Amino acid sequence: MKEMEERDVDAMFVSKDVKTFEFDQELPSLPVPSLQHTLDRYLDSVRPHVTDEEYRQTEFLAQQFASGVGKELQNQLLSRAANRKNWLERWWLDYAYLDFRLPLCPPLNFVGPGPYCTHYLSARPGSQIENAGLLVHLSLNFWHIIRQERLKPDLDSKGRHMTMDQFRRLFSTCRIPAPQRDHLNAYFKTESEGPTPFHIVVQCRGRIFVIKAVDDKEEPLTPLELQDQFQKIRDQCDNQPEGLGIGALTGENRTTWAQVRSHLMAIHPDNFRHLEMVQSSIMCVILDDTSPQDETEMCQLALAGDSSNRWFDKSLTYVVFKNGLAASNCDHTPMDAMCLVVCTYYVDLQVIKCKGKWQGTKEIRKMEAPKELVFTVDNVVHRAISNAKLTYNQIANNLQVKINHFTKYGKTFLRKLKLHPDTHVQMMLQYAYYKRHGKPAPTYQTGTTRRFYNARTETVRSCTPEAIEFAKAMMDPKLTVSPEAVTPTNYKDIWKYIFSVFVKL
Repeated sequence: MKEMEERDVDAMFVSKDVKTFEFDQELPSLPVPSLQHTLDRYLDSVRPHVTDEEYRQTEFLAQQFASGVGKELQNQLLSRAANRKNWLERWWLDYAYLDFRLPLCPPLNFVGPGPYCTHYLSARPGSQIENAGLLVHLSLNFWHIIRQERLKPDLDSKGRHMTMDQFRRLFSTCRIPAPQRDHLNAYFKTESEGPTPFHIVVQCRGRIFVIKAVDDKEEPLTPLELQDQFQKIRDQCDNQPEGLGIGALTGENRTTWAQVRSHLMAIHPDNFRHLEMVQSSIMCVILDDTSPQDETEMCQLALAGDSSNRWFDKSLTYVVFKNGLAASNCDHTPMDAMCLVVCTYYVDLQVIKCKGKWQGTKEIRKMEAPKELVFTVDNVVHRAISNAKLTYNQIANNLQVKINHFTKYGKTFLRKLKLHPDTHVQMMLQYAYYKRHGKPAPTYQTGTTRRFYNARTETVRSCTPEAIEFAKAMMDPKLTVSPEAVTPTNYKDIWKYIFSVFVKL
C-alpha cells in the first residue's frame, strides 16, 4: 500500500505531448480472415461438443459450404471491408447490443465494486455523502483528462498503438430505446471539438436531480462542494415522500420502454427536456438506501437493486450505498469494461494517495442549488412504471451472485510457471463444469482487437479437446504427479501439479 501511495498517479495516466486519440486514424483496418481459416476455427470450436460421427458430418457440411455459398458470402464480406476501415463495427453494435429487446439489466449491463471499498473507503455508517463527493470528484478529474485529450494512448504488449475510441463514450452517453433497434446518443466532446455537457444526474429515493459538476473554468467541483450538493439532495429526499421512480422504465423490455417514452414526451414538452438532461449527463450518481455487508451483496444490489432508483441506459452510473460502499453499473453497449477498469484504477490510486480524505481547499463556493426534474405523467405512465418494476423484478429476483477471494496463490506463482492467469481460469472452468455435469462447458475468453481501427473484442473459444482431456485426467484417481516431475517444458505435468495443489487447498 505504501508503494502505491508514493506513485505519481498523474505520470501513469497523463501524457504531456501525445493526445489521447492522436493515433486512432492511423490504425490498420480490421482484416477479414480467409474462408478456410474461419471454417477451421469453427470446426475446432465444435469438436469438443460432438461425437466422432457428428463431427464427420459437420466437416462434410463445412466443405460443402466452402465450395458453395460460402465463396459468395466471403466475396461480399471482402467487398464490404474494402469500403470500411472496420467492416464489423456497425454489425457488432447493432446485432450484439442495439437489437437486444430484453431489459438491459441484469442481462447486459456490467457492474463491479470499487477496489477502494477494501481499504480507505470501506463500510462506515454516515459516510455515504463524504465518499460520494470524493469518488465523483476523482472520476470528474478523469473525465477532464479525456476532455483535454491528455489520457495516454494504450499500447499492446508489443508496443503497438491501440484504439482509444471507446473512451469517447465512457461519459455523457446514453442508449435510447426504439421499437426495433435502439440507438446511442453520445454527447461528449473534447475541448478541440467544442462544448460538452457539464452536469451530472443524482438519483435518490425515486427522485432525479441535476447538478452542474464543474466551475466556470471547467474544473471539477471539489469533493466538499459536491458533498454539499449531495447533502441538500439527501435532506430533501429524506423529508419528502418517495418520488415517481420513473427510472424504473429503463428496466423494462426495450420495445415497451420505447413506446412509453414516446408517450411520455407527448404529454408535456418539459418531459423531453428532462429526458435530455438525464441522457446527456456526464454520469448518474445513485444515493442508495441499502447498506450491503460484503462484496457479494454489493454486486447483487448494484446489478439487481431497486430499479426505481436507477437509469440503466447510462454509460456510467455510480451506486453509493448508505454505509459508504460504492459500485458501478454501466450499459455495455457503448464500451467494454476495460474503459471503466482504467478509470477505476485511476480513481483507486488517487484514493490511496490521499488516504481517502480530501487534502485540498476547504472553501465551498456559492453554487446553484440542485434542480429536481419533475416529470408530468398520466395514468398510462403510472401503470407502465408498475409494470416495468414487475418485468425487471422477475429477472432480478432470479439472479444469484457470489464473490469469493482465493488467496492461496495468484498470478505471481502462475507467471513463474510461464502460464497466463486467464488460461488458468479457463482451465478451472472446464474442470469444474466437467466434474459437475460430465460434459464440456461452452466457454469463451474475450480477446481484444483494439490494435485495429475502432475495434473492440473478439471471441476466443477456450473449450478444446486438450482442455477436456485435462479435465478427464484431473478426475482420474490413477493419475498423479509430484513437484519433482514438473519441468518448464512439460506443460501437462505443470497443469496436473497446479490443479493437484488447487484441489488440496
